[in-house]
Amino acid sequence: MKMLGFMKKSIKIKLISTVMCLGFITTLSSTLNAQLPQHSYPLIGWQTFSGAVEDYYARFDMVITRNRHSGWADKLKQMNPTVSVIHTYDWNTAQSPYIDNFPDSWFLRDSQGNKISGYGNYMMVNLSDVCPKATSGAMANMRYVDYLPTFLTELVDLNHFDGLATDGIWGRTGMAYMYNRDGFADVDIDNNGVNDHDEMSDSEWLNRWQGGIDVLMDKLRAKVGPNKLIIINSGTKHTWGWSKQNGIIVEKRRGFFNDKFDYDWFNNIKKYAVQPYVTLEDGMPYNSHPKKGYPSKDSFTEMRFGIVMAMFNDHYYSFQDIEASEHYWSFWYDEFDVDLGRPTGPPREIRPGLWVRFFDNGCAIGSCNGQSQSASANDLTQFSEYSGPYFRFKGGQNPGFNNGKQFDSIDLHGTKIDGRYFGDGIILLKKPFIVVSDIIIDNSPTGTSPSSTLAKLSTGFEQYKECYVDGYVLSCKSWLDTYETAISYGSGTAVFRPTISISGYYKVYEWHPRLSGMASNVKHRVQSADGSQDFTINQQQNSGQWNEIGRFKFSNGTNGFVEIQTDGSNGAVAADAIKFVFDDYGADRDFESPNPPGNITIEVKGN
Repeated sequence: MKMLGFMKKSIKIKLISTVMCLGFITTLSSTLNAQLPQHSYPLIGWQTFSGAVEDYYARFDMVITRNRHSGWADKLKQMNPTVSVIHTYDWNTAQSPYIDNFPDSWFLRDSQGNKISGYGNYMMVNLSDVCPKATSGAMANMRYVDYLPTFLTELVDLNHFDGLATDGIWGRTGMAYMYNRDGFADVDIDNNGVNDHDEMSDSEWLNRWQGGIDVLMDKLRAKVGPNKLIIINSGTKHTWGWSKQNGIIVEKRRGFFNDKFDYDWFNNIKKYAVQPYVTLEDGMPYNSHPKKGYPSKDSFTEMRFGIVMAMFNDHYYSFQDIEASEHYWSFWYDEFDVDLGRPTGPPREIRPGLWVRFFDNGCAIGSCNGQSQSASANDLTQFSEYSGPYFRFKGGQNPGFNNGKQFDSIDLHGTKIDGRYFGDGIILLKKPFIVVSDIIIDNSPTGTSPSSTLAKLSTGFEQYKECYVDGYVLSCKSWLDTYETAISYGSGTAVFRPTISISGYYKVYEWHPRLSGMASNVKHRVQSADGSQDFTINQQQNSGQWNEIGRFKFSNGTNGFVEIQTDGSNGAVAADAIKFVFDDYGADRDFESPNPPGNITIEVKGN
């Protein structure tokens, strides 16, 4: 079977014009209508607290971030004009950054006047409608919920950002749980010196709390207007605020607590949301999952399950590893580069626990009821949207699964752990395509692509602990062993060895940071299928970007590499990141063995 060509959705970063997409998501139930580019499925988004290089952010369809600088947002949109950039802020604790001259009366306190912690050292604010008002200054006679919308819309310029989000707001649903925990055993929202547990019922207290949030949501929507997104992370599937918000963030998605991937709940809540409906699934592995990868970024079964269920629910999706914890970094998978186009209909139930959804360019199948399922090509023909046959794409990260063959059947994993339902999924295309995401080998595991390992540094290199020096990084946190670069001031080598699953030509790029005393003559040795070649890189120039070394042929496996050598260098040497970009678009490839010949007689002559 011949591969028709190469598919890579993120290549649009380089090829797309500065003209925005003309098609927009259609309004269903609300007159409010933000102009969101009509992204192809799968929808790829990321909630992050900032720190990655712009080159990485620009891959995504949507980025939710604490970075509030207009120039940064503009740069992302120059690289990818269809990316939606949303600013996020924690409403529970009013931090990152703190509000200047924050009125002391706005903190949530107990009946003794002590501040109540939200998380760690961050103190909760009083989101209720009986929060005492500020008594002086620009915020005089205002409650926290009255002032916050003004602060949020002045914190960022919405001429450059596409909307606002919060990564922390506990409304009625969340506080119904929190209010009965030890940390809220004594709380006094009206500051009258009496524990609220002693003077009002739980429902009365929750009404007061939610009443303030309702005011906040009304004022915020009035401030941002109809054409900006508001996305809420409440930690729950809440039912409040939907007439003012576009969607939610499902934080740390690890399975579902029902056997139908929350489809009924989300399908219903969309009717009440401000359009376009925009929700992000923040996926990550579950520690006790039997298919968890080692390292956990290689948890391909859980990633596939998450992305297929997200497509069923019309959600954006990302996948981090367990070590990323609070969204410090996220990984890019071959499935993220598939271009399925738009849905041609809703998800269809093949049978209980097994679903399919059809798209312009293919379909996605997923199991969801915690049981293993078998799906066949014949199962798909019963639906009017069927347009087969379908093919697995030929992938670089998990080639045993994404093998490029015509789809016949598949066994999809399923399990139930701790009340959570897990399954599996597969993306199929109408035509056979190669999908190879860029392979990045970094000095840190956090920046290294799935299925590959980080650079091997000799003892002459040390990890550089200072952040924000334009090295390649997804998040620089020395306390998490994530570093921007490695530096050698003496003798040493650094080997960047990719795992190649599809042989062919790859363009090779290097990335180095801007630091004082860098060498101008750093040897880079490229070992390819054609042998070894040496190149000299001037690390005093062209920092903070991908610089092409050349185009080389690599065979399957891990025999190819790039080695940075310090010997003979006239200064410090950085070992930061190497990128391998598949560049065999026009190759006439056949990945299936021919049928064995018949009626052949073999005559052997000589010895």
